[in-house]
Amino acid sequence: MGLFRTEGKDTKVFLREMDKVANCLYRRPQALYRLICFPWAGGGSIHYAQWGKHFNNSIEDKWTKLLLWRWHVSWSQTYPIGKQSLFDCMSLSLTWRQLKAVSRVPKQEGLSAQGEQWAEVNVYSIRLPGREIRSKEPHAQNLQQLIEEISSTLLPSLKEKPFAFFGHSLGAYLSFATAEYLKRIHGLEPVHLFVSGASAPHSPVRYPIQKRADLPDDKFLEWMASIGGTPSEILANKDILQLFVPVLKADLRLVESIRYEKPPNKLFSCSISSFDGKQDVPHDLEAWNDLTSGEFTTHKLPGGHFYLKEPDNEKFLVAYITKHLETAEVHYL
Repeated sequence: MGLFRTEGKDTKVFLREMDKVANCLYRRPQALYRLICFPWAGGGSIHYAQWGKHFNNSIEDKWTKLLLWRWHVSWSQTYPIGKQSLFDCMSLSLTWRQLKAVSRVPKQEGLSAQGEQWAEVNVYSIRLPGREIRSKEPHAQNLQQLIEEISSTLLPSLKEKPFAFFGHSLGAYLSFATAEYLKRIHGLEPVHLFVSGASAPHSPVRYPIQKRADLPDDKFLEWMASIGGTPSEILANKDILQLFVPVLKADLRLVESIRYEKPPNKLFSCSISSFDGKQDVPHDLEAWNDLTSGEFTTHKLPGGHFYLKEPDNEKFLVAYITKHLETAEVHYL
């Protein structure tokens, strides 16, 4: 099948467009899931793109348990390997991961000490205009512009395999808006939406919206220092700030332009998990529950607004996302 379905589009053109919008440092054609990560205001694609290696490590630690489970299923009288076993698994609503495990074990194969080295998650980090290899492009003027670009670029890939979204701060709103657009226009939704460092878009806590993007540069830098996440060397380097501040202000204008009313009905059926730093300005995480009929959870981790940069917190997030992708019930078949 290949890494992507291009639906008639020249493969080289498609991959070039994909690489411009989504940074994937660790490509694994056999991955079962795709995790699409959306950046915070002023953020690039590198931080999340590095997550790919962590997901690979977390998956490899589970091979022994996976092989034991697969061996048990493959030799069970109830679920012999073959076409009929797939229908049996589907009727029991087994997870995508379990179904793949059953279907990939040859009938006469015993328990292998090595296992098949196929990874489960491909991580794609969204790269917005005005930074990195897109530095010469103008910043997005509105959220809809980004939603349509991201959706049209990712759509062939998202149709092919199950996917999840993760977004922090600006990324939380961008991931939500993209998920809502894909559901409304294309009938697709993520198997899980992970949102971080942001109140739900319709929450009264967001209003009145503070116009930080319009602050004078000195006041703006004070605010940047107060929320953390920006190294002091950058804050002290005027040359770097001349490049970084316009990008951050442009992204903040996108956040500050978001106006959203509570929907009359649930938008999604997928699970939503919300995260926040314990020392960050309080966000209305509970309001995200208004948007889905699926499972909803909240988590508070040590740290401020950029708590997710802390190694222990990053490890927790990767493990949490891995666990919930492994147990996600998918209906792509």
